[in-house]
Amino acid sequence: MFFNTIFALAAVASVSAHGWVHTALIGGKKYSGPYPFDNKPGASPIRQIITTSPIKNALDGNMNCGIGSKKASIVAPANPGDKITITWRSTATKNWGHTLGPIMTYLAQVPGGQTADKFDTKNAKFFKIAQTGQSGGPGSGWVMAGLKKGNTYSFDLPNNLPAGDYIIRHELIALHFAWNQKDSPQFYPTCMQIRVGGGSKSPQAVAGAQTVSFPGGYTPNDKSLYVPNIFKNNFVYTFPGPKLYKSNSARDEIPGSNSTITEESKRAVIVPEEHRRMIKARRGE
Repeated sequence: MFFNTIFALAAVASVSAHGWVHTALIGGKKYSGPYPFDNKPGASPIRQIITTSPIKNALDGNMNCGIGSKKASIVAPANPGDKITITWRSTATKNWGHTLGPIMTYLAQVPGGQTADKFDTKNAKFFKIAQTGQSGGPGSGWVMAGLKKGNTYSFDLPNNLPAGDYIIRHELIALHFAWNQKDSPQFYPTCMQIRVGGGSKSPQAVAGAQTVSFPGGYTPNDKSLYVPNIFKNNFVYTFPGPKLYKSNSARDEIPGSNSTITEESKRAVIVPEEHRRMIKARRGE
């Protein structure tokens, strides 16, 4: 009975922590993310999803842009090298709730003759431009923990992007259940539509990027998605998906970089207290 009670409480806490992109600052303008349950969302470059619940299978057909993702009405103007800042929420008034897992961001070039607001992302070829996981060395906390504190998350567009339309695929993967193979990681992808002005003089500037499609970018048995050692002091996380795209930015020369969050999150402990209780309950301790 004690085990069932603790597990039920953990499950309720997990559900309440689901979420979506609440705001995005693109090209100096802040846009609201459409609330998933709003039947008449306002204009936004952020594609609306229909639920705050996660995807639990890496091969799910919604892995491209989120569950029930709908094309957005706006294409936000941006420039190469711009910093884009994201806020995640679990409800309209509560911060994102999970603390363990990577944050990754991809771009897909919209083919010539098409626009981002009409583009079907099932045909997109995504290349990774930013990734963030643990905040320090082996056994350290996770940058995602900062989102629970209400911190924003920022990444830079490559500074050698050709002009044109792009889809940003921004994703959180919550790993708090992924230590047990019977459970699964929780995927929270979302997509944004941008139009890059200026840009590289070379139309082949992103031609050498390693691309993937979603679903297909990850596999269910990926060692990055089943992490039985995640709570050990010597654990070092390996990111799923393709290699980071190299732009001309000096920041991109640092592995796992091209993204920032406030310093507060870097002091997060590797196993938050709520997860310690959950693990002990499952093990019958």
